[in-house]
Amino acid sequence: MQPSPAGSRFTLVFLLLAAFLAGSALGTQLLDRVDVANKAWTYQRTVPTLSPLGSDLQIFTEASKQMYYQQNPLGPNYNSPPLTAAVFFPFVLLSYQMGYRVMLVVNVACNLLSLVLVMVLAFRVFAADPGGSQSPVVPVAIGAGLLVAGVSQFFGYALEFALERGNYDSLALTAMLAGVWLGDRFPRMIWLQVLSLSFAAHLKVYPALLLFLPLWRHGWKALLPVVAINTAMLFYFGIHRGQEFLVGLYQYASHPYIWVGNHSAASFSSLVLEPWMARVLPRPFVHGACLAFLLGTTLALWGLGLRKLFRHGREEGRALWALALSIPLMSALTSVSNDYKLVIMLVPVFLAVTTLARRFLETGRRRYAVVLALVLFGVILMQRSVLAPALIVTANKFPVVLLLEAVVCWLVWTGAASPPESETTA
Repeated sequence: MQPSPAGSRFTLVFLLLAAFLAGSALGTQLLDRVDVANKAWTYQRTVPTLSPLGSDLQIFTEASKQMYYQQNPLGPNYNSPPLTAAVFFPFVLLSYQMGYRVMLVVNVACNLLSLVLVMVLAFRVFAADPGGSQSPVVPVAIGAGLLVAGVSQFFGYALEFALERGNYDSLALTAMLAGVWLGDRFPRMIWLQVLSLSFAAHLKVYPALLLFLPLWRHGWKALLPVVAINTAMLFYFGIHRGQEFLVGLYQYASHPYIWVGNHSAASFSSLVLEPWMARVLPRPFVHGACLAFLLGTTLALWGLGLRKLFRHGREEGRALWALALSIPLMSALTSVSNDYKLVIMLVPVFLAVTTLARRFLETGRRRYAVVLALVLFGVILMQRSVLAPALIVTANKFPVVLLLEAVVCWLVWTGAASPPESETTA
């Protein structure tokens, strides 16, 4: 027996309220500030801090200065694409205090714009369904996604960490979403979409995965823009600087800094899985086997989801679903994914919560409520500081990244991105 629509709405409100309250207590470490033994309320650091404030911003600014003086800025703490130096050159002209304030505003503004873009894209996707634009469930579901994504994004650990470091994954996220929006809104303007996605790739490297999107939609027509724009960006400061970056990137990826706040598959494998598996596998094979298993699982989920989109996905929304599938892989695949990068999880979180809420309200099936509760718990874990005691085996965020990949893949395979007549009842 299925619950009534009123019962479904009550359950949805209860889940969101429970997640909000649990996130307030657990995600922001309120409970960890209670020292009962000493009868005291203690304030705990919520992110791993470095001195000075905005230390990454200072590294980028100094690297930009060196690049413009025709020096090689690459080193253990800096291995960004050459174009990044051009983006950060205005900070060379600012004082430390003014530069940090500007970067803080840029980060907050990019997160706001990203939330708006993903909401606009979601409305376009749901409006493509027959009756979707008139359905009262759609605004409620998008409101639920907006609530969860907005609260976790602006009151969670990831953005706080990014603000403390002065890092800029939020800018890359905005560029990725802008590329998807441009491809959806102006499909014939191939160069503009490629420019936006390429800009993201030459800020943070990992968005280069999305360059398959224009090739997927436009075929050979997109090849020239992809090659021309990315070649120009890579060699913006000359051939030698571009070559130095490629060599440095290989060395950086081959010798990653492993710690609990690096949520890549390589980090989780070294910190959690390999110590367990060393008891049952020969030591020479442990690292390779564990890493291959984690990366293989994430890649398989990504590939399965894309296969469904390629074969049965509707034109409207395919790029948004492909982005939601690709973002967890971006975190797992790169050997260094420090936790300030978690801001890019906005897209899979928003899309998963919105779709699960809509399906639950429309069908009343409890499986959607169960999966939604699992996603909400994952969001709490993701936005809980690694400095707080772990709620599960480890404070490393890779399990949440893998969970989001699996949930988005499952939603795609059960018809979330397919035309109505192709949807299953699973």
